[in-house]
Amino acid sequence: MKANSCVVVTGANGLAGSAIVEELKKDHTCIIGMTRKDADLRNSEEVVKYFDRVCPDIVIHCAAKVYGLGGNIANQGKSFFENTMINTNVIRASEIFGVKKIIAMGTNAIYPWPCRLPYQENDIWTGPPDKGEAGYGHAKRHMLAMLETYDIPFTYLVSGNLYGPRDTFNTETGHVLPSLIKKFYDAVQGGPARPWGTVNVWGDGSASRDFLHSWDLARIVRLMLYAEGQGAINIGSGDRRSIEYICKMLCNISGLDYSHVRYDTSKPTGRPHCYSDLSRLSALGFQRDTPFHMGLKQTFDWYAQKRAESPAASASS
Repeated sequence: MKANSCVVVTGANGLAGSAIVEELKKDHTCIIGMTRKDADLRNSEEVVKYFDRVCPDIVIHCAAKVYGLGGNIANQGKSFFENTMINTNVIRASEIFGVKKIIAMGTNAIYPWPCRLPYQENDIWTGPPDKGEAGYGHAKRHMLAMLETYDIPFTYLVSGNLYGPRDTFNTETGHVLPSLIKKFYDAVQGGPARPWGTVNVWGDGSASRDFLHSWDLARIVRLMLYAEGQGAINIGSGDRRSIEYICKMLCNISGLDYSHVRYDTSKPTGRPHCYSDLSRLSALGFQRDTPFHMGLKQTFDWYAQKRAESPAASASS
């Protein structure tokens, strides 16, 4: 990347985009955070007008319509349509205006199920994605397929579960970790004036995931800016944590007694285990910098502070 390159980051107010903008602004002057106020990425005309105005050299595409397991199940068609429109319009505008490189946020929901573990990049197209995440998974596969057909160097980051500040802390449609943080926070409100609440957890707690902090994601993106286009490449922390383990950690962080955690086995657990082969990422020299226990507490504290500052707005997020 040239020193004076103009870098546009889509979804700049979100979990991934905001961390990337903060990281890159440390030593780059032309980092532009693109948000919904700048253009509706579902609208091709608005996207083309925006790209014509800012003339980006590099696009880091983080914007997406994101749900957790429950949200993906309930919004299959909507998730597919909106994400497909968003990705298509960004890539098409990048091609029209001669963008030199695209770094796109993908997801390991593109991997087929069942699939051998750890996930390996060569297995992406060996079968359909898990039915519970089919809409989102197919839309993200479509983005990879489109990138492969355009003559633009690209890196497609096949990510596990991201977490950190500015996530969507919604118990109905959010990802598992921010949903749990909200549930634990809500359960301990009121102090001695009222009893603790109960934290209801989908599944039996045995499912395990690789959780990557948004700070570490931002460092990976910085690394990819200076690397050749990698195509699809797995990213993650290299560690797996079960949902039960996370609940116990959140008990320690929040002060809730573990007896108040209830596992609801009538609800889907999702894939039993999700983790990826990170050989290609490791070969580029990346090492995780944020220990999980520290990142989890930092994220919980960030959410608690936001709730204290604006209880009504944060409680429904």
